Amino acid sequence: MLENTSLVLTKDGAKVASWNSSDANEKEVEIFLGSDYVLTATAPSDYTSGAAINFKLEQDKATGELLLKQLVDGSKVNVDAINMVNVAKDRLALSISKLSDSQATEIEGAKLAISTSEELTEDSLLEEWTTNGAAHKTSLAEGEYYLIEESAPVGFELATTIKFKINEDLKLYIADEEGKYPLVEDGDTAATGDATTSANTELTISMVDNHSTDTFASFTLSPSILGLPDDTFSALNFVVKTNSLAADEEATNVDSEPSVKLVSAVAADEESLEYSYKLNYQDEYILLAQNTIDGYEAIPAISFKIVGNLDENGKPVDTLLLYSSTTNSFVTATIDNLESLVTLTKIEVARGIDNNNKIEETHSYQFDIMNLEVAKPEDKNYGD
Repeated sequence: MLENTSLVLTKDGAKVASWNSSDANEKEVEIFLGSDYVLTATAPSDYTSGAAINFKLEQDKATGELLLKQLVDGSKVNVDAINMVNVAKDRLALSISKLSDSQATEIEGAKLAISTSEELTEDSLLEEWTTNGAAHKTSLAEGEYYLIEESAPVGFELATTIKFKINEDLKLYIADEEGKYPLVEDGDTAATGDATTSANTELTISMVDNHSTDTFASFTLSPSILGLPDDTFSALNFVVKTNSLAADEEATNVDSEPSVKLVSAVAADEESLEYSYKLNYQDEYILLAQNTIDGYEAIPAISFKIVGNLDENGKPVDTLLLYSSTTNSFVTATIDNLESLVTLTKIEVARGIDNNNKIEETHSYQFDIMNLEVAKPEDKNYGD
């Protein structure tokens, strides 16, 4: 039985009953001899509504038996019950992306919904989810839809609702700023407002969130936070950098290339060597030691970002994420984890003679970078 279908029964043109299949898939109704009845249905968007069913109750003149007659292809056919059939429509596979305006990367914590009307209601809601940093996969049948952001992540503003439709041939159209619906041709890429579609493999609708102009994540850099002596911290000369799009580039433009930029501290205490930064939530940043210390291996660049969530009182709570080469993703971390990545390891040289009368020199480096271990052997021939 198909749920969420609205059914209406009329008698001689006047409505006598209506119900929803979610409440009652089968319904008993009282009908009378000689009246013409019509049953119509409004099915969910991914099903056909089915043709109207015409029927009436007649009495056999010879036997007096009551017969339920349904009109089928112009002829009356005896039936025991009236069955409305709704056929599932073909569906178009789609990806829904939630991108930041500054780096065009997937963001988490946005509550999104697909609706059949611009005003989200219980009846119009088709699908609802919270983004997790990856594109959301779905499929939709022929119809007109709205992609609505119900709530934005901490540090972002609500995006404009995206209106789109899918025709009977499963072609995708997205409304532009003028209310027109340009067709996305196979192999083309089209960007309209806050939406972008790429038909090369799987169609994608991308909704872009702009960063808030008054909500930032705080990040402090100091010797104590990195677990380093003051002179070592100064000698290494740490900076924070980020990849960001140019001001005139759109996040939905697939040809846009982010560039590396230096992030300036908003406050600096040269005596305590404490530097404070205001960072965009969910943007990816790089902590980089610009210098090396003689006899020690260079400290690898550390990729990180900060995600904000609201506590029970509605106040932002920041979470530090560090990039892990083991999982190829950002993982929840603490300041202690950050400190463990900034470890000065002295270069140790071990020598031995191999079977080819070469002196083998091995430099062994141990980095505590998310359980990543690096070893670098190096052979040198010092003569016969």
